Amino acid sequence: MQTRRQSIDNFTKCIDALIYSSYILSDKKLTDLMRTLSTSKMLYKLIEHCTDDFDFYAQYEKSFVSGETFGKGTYVPPTDARATIAFVFGLLYQINTNQIELLPLLDKYFYAGENTDRFRNFTMQVLVPFRTEILHATKAMMEEQFYVEPKEAEVQVKPAAESQKRSYALTKKDARQIGTYLDETRAIILQYKIDVKQKTELVDVYTAFRATLFGDNAKLIKSAYLAYKYITLYYRKNDNNISRVEQILKNASIID
Repeated sequence: MQTRRQSIDNFTKCIDALIYSSYILSDKKLTDLMRTLSTSKMLYKLIEHCTDDFDFYAQYEKSFVSGETFGKGTYVPPTDARATIAFVFGLLYQINTNQIELLPLLDKYFYAGENTDRFRNFTMQVLVPFRTEILHATKAMMEEQFYVEPKEAEVQVKPAAESQKRSYALTKKDARQIGTYLDETRAIILQYKIDVKQKTELVDVYTAFRATLFGDNAKLIKSAYLAYKYITLYYRKNDNNISRVEQILKNASIID
């Protein structure tokens, strides 16, 4: 049986191989990734939770917006972590089982000059956020702090009596609100036409900040916020969400 760490390492290895693969070699890489997701007890549990009561086809209609001419369609990513995991897993499953053809999808919604470029657009807009959210969730599961935000519930390994004693730097309401603002920013980041490495690093900064929100370390939240603030200001001058997040953190006395 795989350990949790082995599951995470195997997932990271497989999805990175797919992200940095070419279109021609993507079939086998995708099969390897799907096998990794289905054979890990921890990853299977995560996928099962995220896909419970999730309407894949409704999200598909929202995420893939047709254009008026060939190649002018756009991809609109889900706006929260749970939906991202559920939708992308469902999409990859249907591609892997030939229920959805990848090449027409690339032509319609990720158009670029060559198939390799179209596949690169797909990996950056679809797979990189999926990778980020899976690793974020599994990190929380490893730390026994896996929150089920959309259903207003918590899934914790710690006994209830112990969890009730814990104090948080932010109220859950404020943490969720900041998370919503970060999701909006991330959706725009994913549409940036910048170097793949830069885009991945931007998403990592976003994820690192989001991961601190339900913790009790105010200094850690502040540091993660400042990293998010200045790197976002550098790439997107008019991000109104920065001021909104800043006001919440000021009200919570996390920043001055």
